[in-house]
Order: sequence, then C-alpha cells, then structure tokens
Amino acid sequence: MKRDFGEPQAIGIAIFSLYNLGCSSYLATIERKLKRLPGIKSVDVNHVTDTVSVNFNPAKISQDDIRNCMKQATTHEAKTEGS
Repeated sequence: MKRDFGEPQAIGIAIFSLYNLGCSSYLATIERKLKRLPGIKSVDVNHVTDTVSVNFNPAKISQDDIRNCMKQATTHEAKTEGS
C-alpha cells in the first residue's frame, strides 16, 4: 500500500535575540502572537537568554514578518542571530 504524505514543506529556522527586555511577560506576549501567525510551526522562548527560536514555513511567512510581529508585540528590537 502506497501512502501519500502530501507535498514536502520547507522549514526555516530563525533565532531572535531580544535586548533590554525588562519583564518576562514580554516573551509570553511574543510567543502567543507568533503562534497565531500563518506559517509558524513552533515557537520556543528562552527566558534565561532572552531568545526566541521560530520554526516556520518560508513560503508563507518571512523573517521580516516575524520580526515585525515581535516589534508590534513589544517596544523592543528583535535581531536575528548571525545577521
């Protein structure tokens, strides 16, 4: 029996560092808002390092869209690690 698993989907991974984050409630807000976006597969928030790791479908959402969502959720800048 042959199984059809559908079309393979590309997965992008981005790690964002947040600077001068005074309160951990900002991270919870960011996580909640990101999970609502189309194309987001998973969000991992690290309260110790103030980073947000996002697995996403780049055909549906860009890193700039993710960054803009985080900016709207807080007043803090989000910078992708390595860029």
